[in-house]
Amino acid sequence: MNEKHYKVDLRMMEDSRWLVAPPQMGSRYLDLFVQEVGGFHMTRGHYAEREGLESFQIYFLCEGESTLVYRGKQVRMAAGDVFWINCRDAYHTCVESDEATDLWVHFDGGFAAAYQERFYQLNHESAVMRCQDPAELRQKLNALIALLGAGGVTMPIRAAELVYRLMAQLLCEASGETLGETPGQDAIRRTVEYLEANYAQQIFLEDAAQCAGLNRYYLTRLFQERVGVTPREYLLRLRIQKAKELLRQSACPVQEVAQRTGFESANYFIRVFRRCEGMTPNQFRKSWK
Repeated sequence: MNEKHYKVDLRMMEDSRWLVAPPQMGSRYLDLFVQEVGGFHMTRGHYAEREGLESFQIYFLCEGESTLVYRGKQVRMAAGDVFWINCRDAYHTCVESDEATDLWVHFDGGFAAAYQERFYQLNHESAVMRCQDPAELRQKLNALIALLGAGGVTMPIRAAELVYRLMAQLLCEASGETLGETPGQDAIRRTVEYLEANYAQQIFLEDAAQCAGLNRYYLTRLFQERVGVTPREYLLRLRIQKAKELLRQSACPVQEVAQRTGFESANYFIRVFRRCEGMTPNQFRKSWK
C-alpha cells in the first residue's frame, strides 16, 4: 500500500456542496459503498494532492479548466471532461481558470479496482475522457448528492446502485458499447429538463407528469426511486440554488429574487431559504461582500 499523503488548498465558494456518507450499519459490508459526494464552485488555484487514499473517484468538470496529474501523465481538462482514478495512486489536481465547477463521488469496495483498471486500459491508459453523454452523467452525480442529503435506511444500497450505473456508463463510453436506457430513464430525464427549464414559473406536478408521459403518482414514485427525492423536493432545491446565484451575483431585491426563482411570495421564500440554508437571503448575500 502507498504511504498516505494529503495536501490541499481549497478555494471554494459558499454554494459548494460536500456530503460525507454517515456511518450506517452494514454500509461498509456492502459490495460497494459511497464515502463522499460533492459539487464545488472553485476559484483559480484550488488544489488537491493525495496518495494512499483508500478510495476511487469519478470526477466531472462542469465548467472551467483544470489539470490532473496521475500515473506520471499531466492532462489539461476542459468542461465536459471526466476522470476516474484510484486514489491509492499519487495524483494532484489544480483549477486553471478564474472559476470552475465540478461534480464528484468517492467510493470503495467490491470490484471497483478491476473496473477502474479496465476503464484505464480501454481509454488508452488515460484517466481522463471526454464524456459523450454529460447530461446523463450530471444527472447521476446530482442524484447521488440528493440521495446522501435525504439519508434513510436504504441510502447506502441505493447510492451503490447509482455508482454501478456511473461505472457502467464510463466503461461503455470507453469501449464504444451502447448502454441501453433502463425503464423510466427517459421519463426522469424529461422531468428534470422540464423542471430546470420552468423553475421560475408556477409548476404543477400534473404538468411535469404530462411532459414525462406518466401519471403523477407513478412519476413521484419513480423519481423518488431513481433520483432519491421527489420532484417537488428537487424543484425546491433547484429554486434555492438559482436564488443563491442571484443573491451572490446581482443586487436584485429579495422580493425580485423570489419572483425570478418561482416562489409565490417573498415571505415564503425567506422562510424556505432559512430552513434550507440556516440563514436569511440577506444574511447570505452579506456573507459574500
